Amino acid sequence: ILNEFEDVINRKEIVKLHMLTPKKRKDIIRQLLILSYITLEKRSTEKAIVKNDPDDDKLFYAAVEGRSEYIVSGDNDVINIKNYKGVKIVTAHNFLDVLKKS
Repeated sequence: ILNEFEDVINRKEIVKLHMLTPKKRKDIIRQLLILSYITLEKRSTEKAIVKNDPDDDKLFYAAVEGRSEYIVSGDNDVINIKNYKGVKIVTAHNFLDVLKKS
């Protein structure tokens, strides 16, 4: 999951949109590593959660195991699930709204 995040944060369009310098990206990744709850990837016998991309299922397993309240994603296949075992799936924009309200 962390490798995927690093790939996304280094995409040209993300860097440009958020004006992320190499130092800023490195700091974000370092902070994420510090705050991360590391889980062992589990294979489940359940049906695929994300039918179009079962590789994304790991996000859901980690969120449940880590007792997360939210999964924040820009992937429509993930967002369309909306809720999984009590974990809310939201866009970054919606998550910012949640943070502003709390």
